[in-house]
Amino acid sequence: MQKTLIVSLAMLASWIGILPTANAQIPPRTRSLYQITCGTYTMVGGIWGTLTQELPSTDQAFVRLTTDPQNGRAELAVLAKDQQTVFLTLTNGLISGPVIRFQYQTAYPEPEIQASGTVDYTVTNLADALRIEGGIDFSPICCDIPYFFGHTNVAAIAMPFLTIRVSEVELCWSSDSNRTYQVQYRSDLTTNLWTNLGPPMAGSGPTSYTFDRVPPGRPQRIYRVLTLP
Repeated sequence: MQKTLIVSLAMLASWIGILPTANAQIPPRTRSLYQITCGTYTMVGGIWGTLTQELPSTDQAFVRLTTDPQNGRAELAVLAKDQQTVFLTLTNGLISGPVIRFQYQTAYPEPEIQASGTVDYTVTNLADALRIEGGIDFSPICCDIPYFFGHTNVAAIAMPFLTIRVSEVELCWSSDSNRTYQVQYRSDLTTNLWTNLGPPMAGSGPTSYTFDRVPPGRPQRIYRVLTLP
């Protein structure tokens, strides 16, 4: 009689979204997340006159930069602390080396106000940080409506990529104290050649377990437990 336990590290990785081995490669980044560390946001006009907000703030805490090197274009979004709510989106940025220029005409952010304005932002894309400067300028509409929105000396640092690498697997199975078990593994899914993982183990009650160190460079490994005669 035998009991078989099949465990795939590749399946484990897909379940929890991790890279299972030490040599797994991170794909080239075209979409990066940055955390705002300093800068100011200014709104001019309307009944408030000029309002200046220090960054980061609740509604402006992160920056998501998406680049398309093939077409030389970029998009930038300023995000709230939840990293989901969008405060501002800049589109169709022209990439020229480390500098991205966003220059185009846009509509007023409130649809009921019929007005067009000019977007003029410069983003410097450094190795691990962004520098953002610019604003959106509308012709004054009336005394109650702001006509300029801008960012000054905004710095945002790249968020680190978090990667979990499995270095050890714990294998557990139901067992009886009067039986002996052999744990086996194979890394090649196209063959049926199994290798013993350590010597046979005597059952230790309702549950037995053992550990296996995951060798670097092994994207997957399948295990089974045999009940020996």
